Amino acid sequence: MRVCVVGKDGVDVSKLKERVGGLGYKVVEKNPDIVISLGGDGSFLISERKFPSVPKLAVRNTSICTKCGYGEDKLKKIFKKIEKKQFEIKKFGKIEAVINKKGKTIRKTAINDIVIRNKEPYYGLRFVLDVNGKKVDKELIGDGIVVSTVFGSSGYFYSITRKTFNRGVGVAFNNITVKRKPLILADPVIKLKVTRHEAVVSADNDMKTVTIDEGDSVVVKKSDKIAKVVVMRV
Repeated sequence: MRVCVVGKDGVDVSKLKERVGGLGYKVVEKNPDIVISLGGDGSFLISERKFPSVPKLAVRNTSICTKCGYGEDKLKKIFKKIEKKQFEIKKFGKIEAVINKKGKTIRKTAINDIVIRNKEPYYGLRFVLDVNGKKVDKELIGDGIVVSTVFGSSGYFYSITRKTFNRGVGVAFNNITVKRKPLILADPVIKLKVTRHEAVVSADNDMKTVTIDEGDSVVVKKSDKIAKVVVMRV
């Protein structure tokens, strides 16, 4: 079995690679059969971005990891169960943002969330929002929106709404001037158009963000891509 280890702490990653190799597995950097995400939630997102749709095993070495079911001490048991095929692959849907920036199209995919927010914190972003072709209110003013998957609903979406959900796609209104409940919809097409000031579009914890200006727009919808997570009892 070809195994790749991804994490933020280079020392910890090197140690885990040695352990995995010592168990008889081939440690690789390309074309893995399985990816071990070592760290917290952020490491998992990085591993999914580097190796999309390859099965992920989330191993915890931090206290902040809502998606990590296993500690490093369980590694030997985990691989024995994998060899015996005593595990399941849980699939999670992703979302994608199609960014229309001055006639140029840029695409971003996320397993957690797409965030569209004001670039300058001292200005409220002005924007109009359409959901499935219907306008949501008039022009909205605030910090923007967070579009979340089921997988990501316990993150930024929850910090704004104090809610999670287990199906569909969620839209949280981030500190806007009018009171609005979050939207949780089965298969929405969400279009945001900037009417004043600049906005930043981000996907998960990807540092490569996109800045958009007045007249630019972003369409967020379900992606046909999925993430795969290895789950088992150990």
